[in-house]
Amino acid sequence: MNVLVTSIVLFGTAFFVHLVMWRIRHPKSPIRTILLIFFITYIIGTLLIYHQSQSGSGSIISIDSIADILRIFLFYIALTFTYCFVYHSFEDDSPSLFIVLNIWNTHDNGITIDELYDLMPNDVFFKSRIDYLVIEKLAYLKNERYFISKKGLSVLGLFTFLNKLMKQDEIQG
Repeated sequence: MNVLVTSIVLFGTAFFVHLVMWRIRHPKSPIRTILLIFFITYIIGTLLIYHQSQSGSGSIISIDSIADILRIFLFYIALTFTYCFVYHSFEDDSPSLFIVLNIWNTHDNGITIDELYDLMPNDVFFKSRIDYLVIEKLAYLKNERYFISKKGLSVLGLFTFLNKLMKQDEIQG
């Protein structure tokens, strides 16, 4: 249990540092900067927690062995790379996000597949993305028009919230 809690505390600390830095200034190489922040936070945090653990305070945030350091590292790295992957979707125009936003922008009118094709003529991504959105219930088809679903609104809300939290430019769509 302490490995999980320690990993999450370290990740949360790195995420907080990342948010503060982004609020101050957006770096030119965001993924590299995120990896640097998370790596430095891991090293400093692990050393501090290990030192605190050796003093015998008995906290749930502790490192008792080299094996704990390895387990914490593996979980922390998994969280970090997953976060970088998600963050990257904010930086680039995600085809799925672009489609969901354009469906949402039509409000109650919906949008036809042809209108979506006009907005994004890249057929390679488009057909598979539309099918994926319907399968995942982010959008639905009614009378040959696509509409945003409640689940799609939730995903869009999450992306919008995180975008505002990180002081990013407005999501395009």
